[in-house]
Amino acid sequence: MVVIFVLMERAVSRFSACACVVLTCTFMAAPVLQLAYAESLALLLLAGALFMLRERKYVAVAALLLILALTRPVVLAFIPVVIAHGVGRWRGRGTDPFSRMDQGAVAFLTAWCVAATGLWPLIVASSTRNILAWSQTHEAWWTGPHFAPGLGWPASLLFNYGWPALAMLAFIVLLTLGIVLRPGAKAWGPELRSWSVAYPGYLLLATAPGPSVIRWMLLAFPLIWPFPEEATTWSERRFRILLIVMLAVVGLAMQWVWVSTFLASTAPSDHVP
Repeated sequence: MVVIFVLMERAVSRFSACACVVLTCTFMAAPVLQLAYAESLALLLLAGALFMLRERKYVAVAALLLILALTRPVVLAFIPVVIAHGVGRWRGRGTDPFSRMDQGAVAFLTAWCVAATGLWPLIVASSTRNILAWSQTHEAWWTGPHFAPGLGWPASLLFNYGWPALAMLAFIVLLTLGIVLRPGAKAWGPELRSWSVAYPGYLLLATAPGPSVIRWMLLAFPLIWPFPEEATTWSERRFRILLIVMLAVVGLAMQWVWVSTFLASTAPSDHVP
């Protein structure tokens, strides 16, 4: 939470940093941060990598991404963030020099994300002598029909719940794009803004509906408070404070639902923690 606060304060403002930390701590699946689970370490490493990328500490970014790749398989979604960072620096090179060394470092980080992503599957394959061991382990958790890669969400929702569920998914996708692409989202900066669309997009393409998605969304922490721009009037500030309080209360109530439904399961149960 300290790293997230410093990151958001440097990138946006102290108010946004406070809002993001409060709403992250009261998020529905936030109790998982108190467990020996991957989300807490992954959140720390991700926030650290985003912070170091903004600070242009590229060696530190590479080290953090390497550890992150061994913690959660999300480093592939960091490629658009590195590209957005490089594009931003290239556009501003007239007033802020973008040296050849830094250009090479950004290009290296892009390739590094791909290489780091394959590291853990390679370790698993080497240990088990089965090149498909990592993917087969993930597939073993899924008890429903298997769909083509990239179609898990739409195909599963259509298969299980019909067109209304597919329409709801389309609405959520459009809403996320609207939040990230609106002019006020520029206040995030290219790194946080690109992560806010790249990571949900990665989940949409690489996963399928399930209870684990709730905790996976913790890594999309910038979207937890999607109003990075400064409030211009006192009434707008007051509305935002009330909205944060309401969202925090709802989040705490949903934590009870998450813990009692998905975490503390009583056998026999179909839920997976």
